[in-house]
Amino acid sequence: MLLGRFTEPVKNEEVNEKWYKNQGFSICILFFSLFFVFFLDTPHIEMIPSLKFCFLTQRAKTSGKESFPFSFNLFLNIIEVMKMLKNKKFLIGVGVLLAFFSVAVWATSASVSWTPSRYAPYSIEPGSATTTTVTFTNNGPSTINGKKLLLEVRGDATSVVSVTQPNFPTTIKKGDSVSVNLSVQTSSDMPMGVIDGTLVLLETKPNGSTKDVFKTALPIEITISPFLLPPAPDKAIDESTIAGVDVDENGVPDRVDRWIGFTAPDSEKQRVAMTVDAKIEQFFLTDYLAHKDDDSVMLEARVKENNVLRGKSYYCEQYVFGVNRYDLFQLPNGENKWDEYSNTTSKLLALFYDTPERLRNFKDAERPLVATGYPEIRDEQYKQQCLDLGFDPDQLPN
Repeated sequence: MLLGRFTEPVKNEEVNEKWYKNQGFSICILFFSLFFVFFLDTPHIEMIPSLKFCFLTQRAKTSGKESFPFSFNLFLNIIEVMKMLKNKKFLIGVGVLLAFFSVAVWATSASVSWTPSRYAPYSIEPGSATTTTVTFTNNGPSTINGKKLLLEVRGDATSVVSVTQPNFPTTIKKGDSVSVNLSVQTSSDMPMGVIDGTLVLLETKPNGSTKDVFKTALPIEITISPFLLPPAPDKAIDESTIAGVDVDENGVPDRVDRWIGFTAPDSEKQRVAMTVDAKIEQFFLTDYLAHKDDDSVMLEARVKENNVLRGKSYYCEQYVFGVNRYDLFQLPNGENKWDEYSNTTSKLLALFYDTPERLRNFKDAERPLVATGYPEIRDEQYKQQCLDLGFDPDQLPN
């Protein structure tokens, strides 16, 4: 067979051994070429011919056969390499080379971390500007030495965020930090919303191109709002506790604060009413958690007492939304008004029980309230429920 004729073992053992040595040498050069060019990203492009040397090694030169085209020689070389993979010494050598490469790559690399780990400030009003400072730290293992560094904002955040390039030190040792100023500028006609992006640290090459060698970027989340909203919480951190994150310490989880703001951006009355409701709901849940190991009779009395506040908030919100229980029977306008109110407040309530653990504790807290509803009140008493909760909705502009 033709294939067998061209792939049969070379009869001359001395020549065969010499060929294996030459081929092994070529493969070593191949490994080193790949390492220097692709792993270390050095400009040693002159080492590339070693690849050609490896692949163009012609078996015919050592076996006495005529030369073959490059493609066929490559095929023969692959077959011979497969044979060499059965050689334990060869495999050990390759393993040592790979281990050396891995250690060398690790030892010459550096990673960075950011403080804070994400840039998500309090909301910014349209037509305003602010500046803040973040830092990046070299976590090693190596020193960042002699590199020309560049900071770049990416994503939609480029429309509002700019970065001032610091005076980078020539050497940034492991553990050293560099401060960076970020500026946010919003136009006066910018709509309410959230703008995302990242801040990345790049290395500038001699030819002017950049390379992202420091893989950790700083996430950016800018909230544009005409009224103050807390920063968007990190979801993993927020869901790690039943109470959630409340950086402004107003008694309402930040995720709920933000939802209220984006749900009722044009109505201060509704925002205040839902915020009061959210505070009561949060207290109802956290107070139960704080006392759930108390005497059962005392705990039940406490839950029912807190539920009275929930009832007041229930009727107060109806007053603010302009509905009452009789609207359900006034079709179609009354029903539509009730649906708007009911859908909004139901979504608000669901935010407090958006994880299995929160839902489980909510059910436990409400267990003493089975078959217990809110007391009925007269129409003229609806506003009084808001006053009892500390605010007069008629004094708010909209």
